[in-house]
Order: sequence, then structure tokens, then C-alpha cells
Amino acid sequence: MSEAGGLIFGMRVDEEGRAHDLTEEDVGHLPPGNDFVWLHLDVGSDGAARWIHEASGIDPITQDALLAEETRPRCEARGDALTLFLRGVNLTPGEEPDDMVSLRIHLEAKRLLTLRVRPVQSPEDVRVALADGGVDGTAGDLLVALCNQLTRHVGDVIGDIEDRADALQEKVLSAGTRDLRAEISDLRRVLIALRRYLAPQRETLTRIGTEHLTWLDDRHRGQLREIADRSIRHLEELDAAREHAGVAYEELAGRLTERVEQRMYLLSVVAAVFLPLGFVTGLLGINVGGMPGTENPQAFAYVLGGCAAVGALVLLVLKRRGWF
Repeated sequence: MSEAGGLIFGMRVDEEGRAHDLTEEDVGHLPPGNDFVWLHLDVGSDGAARWIHEASGIDPITQDALLAEETRPRCEARGDALTLFLRGVNLTPGEEPDDMVSLRIHLEAKRLLTLRVRPVQSPEDVRVALADGGVDGTAGDLLVALCNQLTRHVGDVIGDIEDRADALQEKVLSAGTRDLRAEISDLRRVLIALRRYLAPQRETLTRIGTEHLTWLDDRHRGQLREIADRSIRHLEELDAAREHAGVAYEELAGRLTERVEQRMYLLSVVAAVFLPLGFVTGLLGINVGGMPGTENPQAFAYVLGGCAAVGALVLLVLKRRGWF
């Protein structure tokens, strides 16, 4: 790998299970033997792309897939190698968790390549666990650890979303309508964005356990099935949160409609009261001869009294008819 590089970190696990850090210079001079090598690369680096094409030994079709600009969750097995595309929540400070980031994985019996475009937390978590001896440096164990960390972070975000949906339901009856509608709309957007990738990811995790790979044993398959089951539960929780958001939105829309209807009803009552008064004042406002009271200084007071009487009579009729 050139000095421009693209190596985020590298690990070598010797035959005794001890993990050692690798530099970019080490990548081109790895000792022969049964050591397991893990390279975590930045896809956007020219050095990493050049190394994938020229020195990785991966077949051209897989190379193009690993370096593609856009990926969706899927897995493909070629011989004894597994190429896997997964998505993780964006845990970068200041970023939205639903802006899911891609993790590309190419795994062989003695080599693991992970590639990312934007920062992904899960590989770093597994690297720390591997250095501390919490994860065995084998292909199957590292695959399980990566899938587990990705799913765990997704579960944490979905748990926060569920709490947010429950809080919104409680606020529907007390908060301001305009602000609350914006919150519900944002929550529904987040749910749609997460489900877009988590649904195919569930299928991908389920499929991994069915691939015939020599380095994947029954213990690994059982762990992967458990992770796939957790992904299914996460989807169910997403659907439940989406239903809660939908119910909250409908309740809010119903309250808004009821408020508008009340205001329109009040305006209708006011219009009903002033309709005959408008007719009287309009009639008295015509500019023709013979208008009564034009010479009487008390005529205006009489008109006001008559209008008040008409208004009171209209209100009384509406009251008796049960309009309010």
C-alpha cells in the first residue's frame, strides 16, 4: 500500500492468538504462515483502491463490488470467501443515526478486509476487543463480532426511538400542535430511513448461516441465527414505533380538525346573529327619499335598540334549537 494509503488500522493474529498492530509498511511485508490478518480500509482513498486492484488477489467482480459508490445489504460467497455488505447507524457526533453508513466485508479463512466510506464504530469496537483478548482472531469469530456490534448499535438507536414515540404520544394532549406535528413527521422520516436498510439486512444476516464455508462452524451459525433473530425483533419494534407515530399523528390531526370545526361553528353563530342586523342596516343605508327618522334626533338610538333586540331574539332562537 502506498504512502497515500488508506489503512485505518491493521491487525495480525499469530498462531498463539496474540494480536499485533500493523502499519502500512507491514501490509506489503507480511510474514508467511498461518497468521490471521485484518485490514480496515478507507474506500475513498486512492491508495486503498489501488491496493485492492493490484495487490489484494481478490477477483475483479468482487473488487468492483467492494469499491462501488453505493451498496445495499447483501452477501455473496465465492469458493471459500464471503463478501458481505451491511449497514450500521451513524454514530458520528452531529450526524443523524438514521443516516446509515455502509460497511463492506471480504472474509477468507486467514484474512479479513473491512472497508468503509464514512466512519463506522463497530470495527473499532471489535478491534479493541480483539486487542484485549475478548474476541478470538478467527474468521468466524470476527464475522460474528462485527455483525453483533452492528446489530447492537442499531438496537440502541431503536430503543431511543421507541422512547421518543412513547413521549410523543403523551405530549399529544398537551403540547402545541404546530411543534408536535413537526416532531412526529421527523420521527416518521427516521423510521422510514431505518427500515429501508434494516429489512434487507435481516435477510442478509439470515443467509450468511446457510453459506457453505469451511471456516464457519455450527457455533458460528448458531450465533449468526441469534443475531438475525434480533434483527427481526428490531424490525418489529420499528413497525410498532411507526404505528405509535401514526396513531399520534391521527390523534393530533383529529384534535386540529375538531379545533377548526369549533372555530367555524363559532363563526357560523356570529354570522347568524349579524345576518338580520346587516339586512336592517343595509336597508336603512339606502339614499332615497322617505326614510323614516331622518328629522328625529332620537332615531339612531331607536335603531340601536332595535338591532340589540333582533340580536337577542336570534340568540334566543338558536339557544332553544340547541345550536350552542
